[in-house]
Amino acid sequence: MTYKILESHCVFENEKLKEVAVLWDDNGFVRATYSTLDPRAGYANLSETDGITPKLLQRVAGGGSYVDEARRKKYFPGKRNWSR
Repeated sequence: MTYKILESHCVFENEKLKEVAVLWDDNGFVRATYSTLDPRAGYANLSETDGITPKLLQRVAGGGSYVDEARRKKYFPGKRNWSR
């Protein structure tokens, strides 16, 4: 499945990718998922050597953990038509 990525938010620490959150279209609604270096954070976690690519954003959309309320407000603020 290919996800329509609407926005992404990438966090770096010491020039290494630490967290990626993506907002994607869910049949007219939106959903957001994220991945971190922590292997317990969803089905798709990051590695320290990952670069930001369309393939990585698709992997986060399909296998990341759903964002919690705090991340939702931090990374994707404002009124949105959330499906979850």
